[in-house]
Amino acid sequence: MRSWHHFYLADTQNIRVAEAAYRVSGMEIGGLLGTFSSGVFSDKVKGSRIPVMLVYLAGLAVTILFVAVFPKTTPLVDSVAISMLGFFVNGPQCLLGLVAAESVDRRIVATATGILGWISYLGAAISGYPISLFVNKMGWNAYLALLLGSTLGSALFLLPVWYLATHKR
Repeated sequence: MRSWHHFYLADTQNIRVAEAAYRVSGMEIGGLLGTFSSGVFSDKVKGSRIPVMLVYLAGLAVTILFVAVFPKTTPLVDSVAISMLGFFVNGPQCLLGLVAAESVDRRIVATATGILGWISYLGAAISGYPISLFVNKMGWNAYLALLLGSTLGSALFLLPVWYLATHKR
């Protein structure tokens, strides 16, 4: 999302890429707040990380829908929406490593988190080309639908993990 949103803004709002990149910079500020707040919230609910992740993913889905329904807005609305995207993406991203660390034997915590990190970096490294083909062929609305589908898929993948975590004892 970070790699593509400035192109999305430039194409859908006919603004310069530099202006779009400036608006997208708010994603990192939102991400910082999302990372911190997700940890605080999950600690407040006795370490229940997955329900907090699901709430953040629901917020992400709503924000993606907002961006899809209102593609041409003001710079302020763009900046707020983009900050919210960062907020809702970074919360679950932060907590995923904690879920892995808390779900495995303490002797393999580094391995489990390393595998998650490896998968994350691999996905980021190889996603650019297929997404560019997808956007060129299907358009930006399909891109937003892909993001929404990925968000919903992430939530669905978390449900069995949540079930196992709550029935572990």
